[in-house]
Amino acid sequence: MEGFLINRQQYVTMSLRTSRTCLGSPFKLNITIDKIIGFSLDGCYLECSPEEHFDSDRIYTESSKTTYTLNLNPLNSASIFNIPHSFTVSLSYNSGKIITKQHWAVPLRDFMGKIFSTSKQDYNILLFGLTGSGKSSFINSVASLLCTDGIPIKYVLSGGSSGHVTKKFTYNTVVVLSRNTGGEFIEQEISPFLLWDTWGLDRNNYQRNDFNLILQGSLPEDFQMSEQIKYGDCSFISQEKNRQHCVLFFTTAADLQAESEFLKSTKKYVEEATLMEVPSIIVISHADTVVEEAKKTSNAFQTQYIDLRDPKSNLPLYPPILMQLITKAANYFKIEENCIFPLINYKNEATTNMRIDKYVALILDKACNLASLTRLRSQNSIGKRRNNK
Repeated sequence: MEGFLINRQQYVTMSLRTSRTCLGSPFKLNITIDKIIGFSLDGCYLECSPEEHFDSDRIYTESSKTTYTLNLNPLNSASIFNIPHSFTVSLSYNSGKIITKQHWAVPLRDFMGKIFSTSKQDYNILLFGLTGSGKSSFINSVASLLCTDGIPIKYVLSGGSSGHVTKKFTYNTVVVLSRNTGGEFIEQEISPFLLWDTWGLDRNNYQRNDFNLILQGSLPEDFQMSEQIKYGDCSFISQEKNRQHCVLFFTTAADLQAESEFLKSTKKYVEEATLMEVPSIIVISHADTVVEEAKKTSNAFQTQYIDLRDPKSNLPLYPPILMQLITKAANYFKIEENCIFPLINYKNEATTNMRIDKYVALILDKACNLASLTRLRSQNSIGKRRNNK
């Protein structure tokens, strides 16, 4: 850690440890003052630099204590959308003169305690959309968001637009992973949500009632999706544990712009989900490619936008061209704009970054909120039916 040399006899450094919290609750920075040479902590205080959406406590230090907990208190405006990339903690004299300060990048996962604070019972989130629209890559991005070592993870096999990578109807339990000193993964925690991956939508599949069977929990796990469903088969009896509680409909930004024939097919399934009272979220994948194309054709875009993957970018997460796509999707699918999200998945990045994590986390947070509400409603309905017997 970097310290500040007061003189040859005085040297102070600080280290930080954080713990997961729910956004809306105080975020705790556990600070240890590591080296104190020829220096007294009496008459000093710790404070976090002001942030637009967070207030900081001020803690007065003392010589007999080297570990402190500094609370960052979120304002009403705080959200995943505007969490800063880093926080700056300073140790100062009571006069206000700074002794030393340290910048810390805090991972976004530390603010996502809410999705792990639900009941231990799993809820199901279905990923549905065109072949190559980023469904499997989204699972990898979620795993990367939640991993503790800051390196993107290839959790499941993902591919492009040629051929189907996902060929079975299967769920993925996302595990929070870390690595030991030997580079091996260690399982730390299992998520309360299941991400169900499906066969990519094309002209030849989902011809009959497959989608409805999936939503009501009638399609068995590991079902080979190229097989012909035989109606009347007893294996297709609805199972509550497989019932879907939210659907993420993936469509590429290019398909949305062009209003392709596949977009019309997706709209039909969105309407079916609505009829079955399963909440829908529209995910506009490959959002960065739209900006890249705009940069090639318009001088205005060349100065207004840079790479949306760039973690150092100060540009809005959703620049105007993406906001236009959100509005277009809302009008096309007849869904509220707060249920439509552009997505940039991890691709070739060597490390995770806050900017890509935000694209992923906004979708995951919304999906978990809707899914948990749907599951609760389903449980209440089952309880009423049992009471009426």
